[in-house]
Amino acid sequence: MSIKFKFENEKFSLDKLELPSRHYYFQNEENYIKLLNIGEGLFPKDKIRTSFKLNNSKLILTTESATKIYPSKKEYGIQKIDITLENSSNLEFLNDELILYKDSKYIQLFNLKYDDSSTFFYTDILSRGRSFEDFDF
Repeated sequence: MSIKFKFENEKFSLDKLELPSRHYYFQNEENYIKLLNIGEGLFPKDKIRTSFKLNNSKLILTTESATKIYPSKKEYGIQKIDITLENSSNLEFLNDELILYKDSKYIQLFNLKYDDSSTFFYTDILSRGRSFEDFDF
């Protein structure tokens, strides 16, 4: 499961898309992408890769909803994120919350390459679930 895209001089290009990864791209005043995944979260042995490059571009990137990490006895769910920012690019990466079930196993690999003229803002929130739920992570 993966998605790979780029923005060069504010123009979007989708390089790779493997289901169940999906995206919704819209542009009002700024480029905006919402990452969508079929399913309810990350299960043991799932591997999701998100790769993108901004070159002289701006992007707001977010996820559709909370990502649940399901329990496992030994296998891990793995998420790999590779980002490259060049030539005065600006990225705001606003993840929805990450909900870990009790006994979940999760690895997130995050790789960011940027130059001195680019800016970056990133959020990632761990949560016990909604107010009426208790996932005991």
